[in-house]
Amino acid sequence: MHNNNILILVGGPTAEHEISILSGRNVLTASINCNIVKKVFVIIISKNKKWYLLNDNKSLFELNSLDDDLSTEIGSECILWNQFILSRENQNSTKFNDINNCEKKNKSIYFNIIAKIDVVFPVLHGPYGESGAVQGALEIADIPYIGEDILISSIIMNKYFFKVFLQKYDIPCLPFIVLRNNDYKKFNFQEICKNLSKMNIYSKSNMIEVNELIVKTADQGSSIGVFHVSSEENFHEICDTAFLYGNTVIVEPFIKVEKELECSILIKNDKNKIISSIGEINIIKGNMYSYVAKYLDDSRVSLKIPAQINKNISERIKSLALKIVNILGIKSMARVDIFLTLDGELVVNELNSIPGFTEISMYPKLLEFDGITQENLIEIMIKRAKENFLSKKKIINDFEKTIPLQD
Repeated sequence: MHNNNILILVGGPTAEHEISILSGRNVLTASINCNIVKKVFVIIISKNKKWYLLNDNKSLFELNSLDDDLSTEIGSECILWNQFILSRENQNSTKFNDINNCEKKNKSIYFNIIAKIDVVFPVLHGPYGESGAVQGALEIADIPYIGEDILISSIIMNKYFFKVFLQKYDIPCLPFIVLRNNDYKKFNFQEICKNLSKMNIYSKSNMIEVNELIVKTADQGSSIGVFHVSSEENFHEICDTAFLYGNTVIVEPFIKVEKELECSILIKNDKNKIISSIGEINIIKGNMYSYVAKYLDDSRVSLKIPAQINKNISERIKSLALKIVNILGIKSMARVDIFLTLDGELVVNELNSIPGFTEISMYPKLLEFDGITQENLIEIMIKRAKENFLSKKKIINDFEKTIPLQD
């Protein structure tokens, strides 16, 4: 049973670096206790894009972030897996846990570490790990990995393209306006409120008068670069800050909602797509589910599992989530964030392809409530990663079968 070597990637050069480490700790613990895992390796990526293999996995529980040297350096930036080389030449032979010593300096890591890995779990939150960048490296290296593929990851990560997808398939979402880094100062608060008021909101029949806004950096997570704006006074200052986190910003109407709700998606196999029970987020302090509320001050929010909603609303949410899964082609996992409005409508806010695995994260908690332990979850995701990998292997890479059908 214990026949899989797992590599966990954590950290990364993003504003969610610290959250990734917190998630990685729980994933590491669950992986060690998983029935089908033989060995677990951890690579932590510094904020400067340096990759480090932990000689002792326990080090992950002692770190909050990584800016400086930690252990054997195996790359000063993200390069292709099969081109990883030892970049520090004055090190003695280094033990990578209990696998073989690296025989010579500058010998390819691919043959020492990566060749021994069965599945990679990129527990990397934010644009470095959820945008398809790391997924692309793993595809080229021909290594199975947990999570969505390049295209799905990039669509989900970018709030603009995800909203375009939702609108294309008539999935209810808030209207929005896109701001670009080179032209956003020509827009003003009142003008954007007026334009958003003219748009249909979350259904073809509902219109609202917009007086407050939500400004979001398009390709960040964990509420990084997300701000509530209630007047012209600080609109451009907030936009300036949002653009520090990315080159595209979307602006939505701020609406008061009845409830903020979440559900977990887990694809066990092509015929078994699990949509979890619904969780509820109650904002106690502030106007939104902010980074501070999520990770720094738990007095600002309370989480309820299951959500205090009726069966009809729960089934509607699950149906909506399944629709997104089927149309987008989710193959591994995701978390869906949904608003229940004051008039009973459901509005899809966001999707997350590598949801948090911290001690307070909804994704694993919802599945645990439904009877899937984190150890079970790791097992399911490893098996699914291998299935997805083998499915891609069936795609042919020659033209011979095409020619006869074209003549």
